[in-house]
Amino acid sequence: MVIRKKALGPSDPGVAECLNNLASLYQIQKRYNEAERMYRESLAICEKAFGRKHPEVVTRLSNLAELYRLEGQAINSEPLYLRTLDIREAALGADHPDTANSLDSLGGSYFDQNKYRDAEPLFRRALTIREKALGAGHPDVARSLKNLAAACYGQKRYVESESFYRRALGILEKSLGSTHPEFAASLENYAETLRKLKRKDEAVEVEGRVQALLARSK
Repeated sequence: MVIRKKALGPSDPGVAECLNNLASLYQIQKRYNEAERMYRESLAICEKAFGRKHPEVVTRLSNLAELYRLEGQAINSEPLYLRTLDIREAALGADHPDTANSLDSLGGSYFDQNKYRDAEPLFRRALTIREKALGAGHPDVARSLKNLAAACYGQKRYVESESFYRRALGILEKSLGSTHPEFAASLENYAETLRKLKRKDEAVEVEGRVQALLARSK
C-alpha cells in the first residue's frame, strides 16, 4: 500500500482497494478500530474518485456497515445501508437482486436493534424480488423466508414463523441437501418455534435430527 500511495498518489482508486483489503484482514484479526479507519479512508477515496452513487461506493459502504454489525453497533450500520439501498434502487431498479440484498442488509440492521416491525416489510420485499428473479427454489429465497420467520418470531407471531421456517427448510433440503450446515442451523430455529407453539413432541424429533447431523459432521 505504501508503494501504491507513493506511485499513484493517496487518492488513487488503487490505494482504496489496498485499504479495503487491509481493512478486511484487520476485521478477521478483530482489530476493529484499525479496520474501521481503513474502510472509512477507502470509502472517502472512492466517493471522491467515482462520485457518491457509484457501485464501488456501495461496496465500501456495505463493508463498513458489516463491520459495525459485527461489533454490535447496528445503529451505526443503519444509515450506511439506507444509502446503499437508495443507490441501488436508483441505479438498478426496485426489482433487481442486488436491491434485494440491500433490503436484506437494512432489514438485518433493524433486526439487530430489535426493530422487528421495521425489518419485516424489508424482508418481504426481498423475498418477492428473489422469488421472481431467482425462482422459488433458490437458496436465497429460503434465506429471505428464514429472515421473515425470525422477524415474526421476534414479534411473538409463532404460527407465521413456523410456516416460514417450514418453507425455508423444504427449499434448503432440496437445494443444498439435508447434511448442509445451513439446513441444520435452520432446523434448530424451527425446533425453538415449535416449542413456542407447545408442539413439544415435534420439537424433540427435530432436535434429534439436529444432533444426528452435528454428530455426523464431527
